[in-house]
Amino acid sequence: ERMQNFRSKLSDFQREQYRNHDAAARKRARAASKHQSNASFGSKQSLGKSVKKVKKNLPQDPAKQKLVIQAIAQSIGLLGPSLHKRNTRHLSCKLKDDIVKFYCRDDISYQMPGKRDTIVDRQNGTKSTHQKRILLYNIREVHQLFLSERSGSGTICCHKK
Repeated sequence: ERMQNFRSKLSDFQREQYRNHDAAARKRARAASKHQSNASFGSKQSLGKSVKKVKKNLPQDPAKQKLVIQAIAQSIGLLGPSLHKRNTRHLSCKLKDDIVKFYCRDDISYQMPGKRDTIVDRQNGTKSTHQKRILLYNIREVHQLFLSERSGSGTICCHKK
């Protein structure tokens, strides 16, 4: 009621200034409320609470924390896909066959006797069964034997059967 009395006593010029000032203030208030409505959280406190929950459930190791956060950021789309490609050494088919033959020799491994001691190998839609074999030596000794028989190429540990 007091504001109505104040407005009624204003002159035309003062009333126009008052309306312009009031319109500008309302416009600023609408712009400020729009910015807050775009935020996912209603307040800073709720954002802080969510951040605290996430930090509490992260691993203790800082390196693992970094990996987890990077994976989450990548799955959300904050980071682009990783450009790192792993380099692997490829062996020739002949060397792979030589390694398999070396393992299948009777002085390196023996064949298990049972009917159920077989391995089914599926390649390109075809099945082939192989009898299981047990090494007579450990991998390091077998590797040394392979190197002594065949000088130059010595990657056998990753191709056991």
